[in-house]
Amino acid sequence: MTDRSFNVLSATAVELQDMMTLGTLTSVEVLERYMDQIEKHNHAGLKLNALLSVAPRENVLAQAKALDDERKHGITRGPLHGLPVVVKDCIMTHPSLGMKTTAGAYAFANAEPKKTAAVLQQCINAGMVILGKATLTEFCGHRASEFDPGYSAYGGQTISAYDPRTPEQRKKSTSSIMQESACGGSSSGSAVAVSAGSSPLSIGTETGGSLVYPAGKNGLYAIKPSKGSVSSDGSFRISSSFDCIGAMAKTPADLALLCETMLIPAARNQLPAVGYQHFMTKSWDGVKAAFLDLKWADPPQEKWQSPGVKSKFEDVASTINELGGKAVYPVRLPEPNILNHEGQYLHQIAFFEFPAVFEEFCEQFEKTAVHNLGQLIKFNEENKDLAMPQPSPDQQPLIDSLNSPLSGQQAEEAYVAVKSLARAEMDKLMAEHDVELLVSNSDSGIVGFAATAGYPTSSIPLGIFEATGQPYGMFVIAKAGREDLIFRFMSAYEATFDKLPSPPLLRD
Repeated sequence: MTDRSFNVLSATAVELQDMMTLGTLTSVEVLERYMDQIEKHNHAGLKLNALLSVAPRENVLAQAKALDDERKHGITRGPLHGLPVVVKDCIMTHPSLGMKTTAGAYAFANAEPKKTAAVLQQCINAGMVILGKATLTEFCGHRASEFDPGYSAYGGQTISAYDPRTPEQRKKSTSSIMQESACGGSSSGSAVAVSAGSSPLSIGTETGGSLVYPAGKNGLYAIKPSKGSVSSDGSFRISSSFDCIGAMAKTPADLALLCETMLIPAARNQLPAVGYQHFMTKSWDGVKAAFLDLKWADPPQEKWQSPGVKSKFEDVASTINELGGKAVYPVRLPEPNILNHEGQYLHQIAFFEFPAVFEEFCEQFEKTAVHNLGQLIKFNEENKDLAMPQPSPDQQPLIDSLNSPLSGQQAEEAYVAVKSLARAEMDKLMAEHDVELLVSNSDSGIVGFAATAGYPTSSIPLGIFEATGQPYGMFVIAKAGREDLIFRFMSAYEATFDKLPSPPLLRD
């Protein structure tokens, strides 16, 4: 079998691992094929710009060969041994891996982390190869007042492989639905990399939707595990209270394996020996979910009230009931604007927390041009042509964070109050309808509830919107620590419904 014996657009991590176990494929061949795809379409071809930096080929292949040698001697470190993963460029990689860590900002263009982030070191220890650092919205969207998702001053604009428009057409679009970003959120590069065949797996981050929004718009499965179940050490964050690291993949099985690899030991030890696979029965028996009204929280009605999209969402609920599960539709939560304490929302709490978490981030570099938020603001002002170019020439969120009017006590009281409120409202809705999961459309404001509550959030691909050619999906939420219910839902869903097609522009 040769290095051209699998399709990077459709191959899954499980399939590739099976071939390597049989000896019909090597890690070297796998990594070479994905690196070829990156060279073909990252800065050439479709110019997707999903990766801000790519590990040197010689480094990658040396790691792959070492892992192949381990396999020959009967050693496999885990189910993802010898496979690549792409990582959002706000999670630290040691300079020895040959990639930068910039968070999309010029201030960190030459920064050198002291060590690789804990979650990535776990992946390496499990036999994975960090293939590249994904483009993102600069500082996870926290630098400028207005940002196109996937844009940073240092990395440029990420482009979805599902977006059929030319650059000129994107600028001239007048339809509201055509102006909607095809990237979706700050973890854009992580999503595009997987959908475009640059890697079978990726890792991103999320404050309130930055992981699941781009996954939904790129036809992927994704999960942001419960707050605290994945180490944030070595990761850029906007907030200590809300930010989390999560995973994306083409299938639930791949996603489950990556998620298990990323969990802190205490969380992994709570799972059965076979991990989430234990719960992935492919059956709807025992699944209990409530589906939110498609008009709740005002998602784009041009999309979600169009006959094909609306019926597809509603068909999932009816099919679950037909096949032995329980689906209640429609239900409603209170509008997201109730999630405040004396006028303080997630947004204001995160702004207050940012200076401290940013300084923690800076402290984890051996070499960096800035060490705190004040220095960053000054650096950007002194280098504005590079650091704050059009179309986002300001840094108001950074300034607002530095000048937050909240005290520590006010921020803590607000956090405790809104977290309690978010949990109470979701728990109440679940109890009223005797369900364990909440399901919404993939443009939904439910991510604000889940982020505030610290509950796990996931994205599931549903269909392709004909008006744009771009995917849409569903968000599925469970209570804290109940990722097993989400993977059970994903497993049954994949076994019941058709898989989405790969991006047409990339098909041979």
